[in-house]
Amino acid sequence: MAIKSVTSLTRTGTGDWIAQRLSAIILALYSVFIVGYLIGNNPSFEQWTALFDCGWMKLATLAAIAAFGAHAWVGLWTVFSDYVNERQMGKSAALFRGLLQVGSALVILGTIGWTVLILWG
Repeated sequence: MAIKSVTSLTRTGTGDWIAQRLSAIILALYSVFIVGYLIGNNPSFEQWTALFDCGWMKLATLAAIAAFGAHAWVGLWTVFSDYVNERQMGKSAALFRGLLQVGSALVILGTIGWTVLILWG
């Protein structure tokens, strides 16, 4: 019987690896679009606002921020699992790792929530 972590995003290493790669692709495509838009248009505030008033741009931004959340969670979970362990920190490692994960989750969820408020608020 394999042991699966309850704090992993997909509960499997392969699933987390795929989530990390897909989220990286989404973030890369979104970033290329934003940089291309900025270079190609040199937008004014009104043009920038008009871009983000479009429904497709709101959805693309929401997809990008969700990808950011997934990417960050898998990355932080991996770092915390690899470097905050009993061998290096003693018996308090599990508690410290749990606090780090809760804090990270709150920051990620807060960022996603704030983005939703900005886009549709």
